[in-house]
Amino acid sequence: VQTEYFLSDGRVLQRNAPAPGMDTYDVDFSATSGESSRWNQGPRPSYRNRKEQAAKLLIYTTPAFAEDTELAGWPVVTLQMSTLTTDPSVFAYLEDIAPDGTVTYVTEGLIRAVNRKLADPKTLPYDPGPAPHSFLRGDALAIVPGEKFSLAFKMFAVAALIKKGHALRLAIAGADSGTLRRLSHAPAERFDIFTGAGGSKLSLPLRAWK
Repeated sequence: VQTEYFLSDGRVLQRNAPAPGMDTYDVDFSATSGESSRWNQGPRPSYRNRKEQAAKLLIYTTPAFAEDTELAGWPVVTLQMSTLTTDPSVFAYLEDIAPDGTVTYVTEGLIRAVNRKLADPKTLPYDPGPAPHSFLRGDALAIVPGEKFSLAFKMFAVAALIKKGHALRLAIAGADSGTLRRLSHAPAERFDIFTGAGGSKLSLPLRAWK
């Protein structure tokens, strides 16, 4: 079952749609998923410093879960946003927050915003899951700086137990330094993220743990 959370004022994720708002994020191009992420060849991936990355990211957090909960499937991020440049990339991390503040990586997703056009799944040679994109050059959509657009993309499928008392956090970035190439060579980037009713949201495949 997909459960929708709205990005809201106060950097929270909430079930009920609040009043519209907007958060501004000046992209920190030093943000990184680290040298032992899923993108690097070598030992088993390890994300040990997610708590330290928090200051470099735009973060929204759910309330603590009242019971053990299963997260299984594709989380989907939908952003209503505008940017400072014509070729932004958007990274999103889903993280588990323990009662003692420990931050554990759960999964992530990313997209080059010009590839945001949603595709008809029937035209693709594979099962794309939710929020499919063709990534074809002919389907690219230009970005006009300062002009609002909609961007939806899935995170990598995952199965995890979110324990009672833990929360989930959506962390948004505009770079993954040392891991993935920076596409825009503009000196700065800014994301204006529209929140509340009619704005940005996170859809999570959740159900009670059995």
